[in-house]
Amino acid sequence: AFAVASALVWTNLIKSLHLEEENAGDDVSGGKIDSYVIPADLRGRLDPQLPATYFGNCIGIKIVSVERRHLLGDDGFAVAAKAIAAGIRGLGGALKEAEKWVTGFGEAFKSGKVVTVAGSPRLRVYETDFGWGRPRKSEPVHIDSSGAVYFSDARDEERGGLEFGLVLRKAEMDAFVALFEQQLNQLRL
Repeated sequence: AFAVASALVWTNLIKSLHLEEENAGDDVSGGKIDSYVIPADLRGRLDPQLPATYFGNCIGIKIVSVERRHLLGDDGFAVAAKAIAAGIRGLGGALKEAEKWVTGFGEAFKSGKVVTVAGSPRLRVYETDFGWGRPRKSEPVHIDSSGAVYFSDARDEERGGLEFGLVLRKAEMDAFVALFEQQLNQLRL
């Protein structure tokens, strides 16, 4: 579910930003490589594994990169979903690429748009209760300045699902919503 939701968000975000660039008279798709940065809980992926009593985080990243022209194409969603799924499968040797994380970020920012993921549906934010009841809505405050896409579990336990949030300028958001709805309708066929 995460790979599919991520692919929907990533491709439609890139397409909406590309539409705005085209409207401004720019064509920056040629040769650009866009990246999607997936955070991963590495606690269960280490060898030896951390003890069950470990309290803290151990987060790693996987940078998935695809040529923009492929994301903009008719099969951009499928290309993105395959790339993200392969990236997630490639997290097996959790820390084997850790020394490349910083340089990988630098290279990604030089070559195209970088979309980072904040949050995780596995955090179960809507199950949290600090004594005054479970939250009705959870939204991070930092995605407007960081440009990240936020993912969490959905509040409706019975229906399940994912929530995501992102911040764009109005014209970009209008384009994103239209493209996202169009893509969802195509997937329902």
